[in-house]
Amino acid sequence: MTQSKKDYFDIDDILAEEEKIPCTFQHDAYHLGLLDTGSVDLDLKRFSTIHLAFWLSYPLAKRLLVSLDYPMAYQDEFKNKLIADPKVISMRKFQYYDIFGIKLANLFDNPKISTLLFKTFRDRFLDIYNQSLHLRNADISKSLQKYTVVERFVFLNGYNSSIAYDDWKNRRGEKLKQEGDNDTNNNNNNNRSTFSNNNKDKLKRKRFTDMGNDD
Repeated sequence: MTQSKKDYFDIDDILAEEEKIPCTFQHDAYHLGLLDTGSVDLDLKRFSTIHLAFWLSYPLAKRLLVSLDYPMAYQDEFKNKLIADPKVISMRKFQYYDIFGIKLANLFDNPKISTLLFKTFRDRFLDIYNQSLHLRNADISKSLQKYTVVERFVFLNGYNSSIAYDDWKNRRGEKLKQEGDNDTNNNNNNNRSTFSNNNKDKLKRKRFTDMGNDD
């Protein structure tokens, strides 16, 4: 499994590799008993199964020192819940479910995991996006907790875009009102100018008439 330079510096990708995966040792592992928090033995016996971070278990598996199994969240029980109704499942305990799932799909060469991830994201997407547009005046912290990192990105983009759109509409309304007020003021000024000019013309005509009468 290769890792691109972009992924290497991606903090979410780094954190996703902290997810634990069941590892069964194929040989006695001397002085590695400390990896098993539930054991007081100095060594790990052959066929001992412990949960290790993905970044550690993967190179061990490449060297055939351990065999790997699917974490519980990717086994049938949880997968069946996701398939049955993905919208109601809280991903609070599985923040990197999609990112880590892609790594597992590549590791085990299992396209079924990729299909599951795609369908789950597709079915949850519209609900997440709709909520992001209608929770502008609410506390969104609880909503964010039930999403994966990728879903949280979708939610926040919709949420921030909605706020930006409202701000734009308000500024546009204020601008139109200001332009309307300016037009009204200009019309009033023009009316006052016309009225003043008419008065001046009347005064000139009166003076001219008075001069004629004097003659």
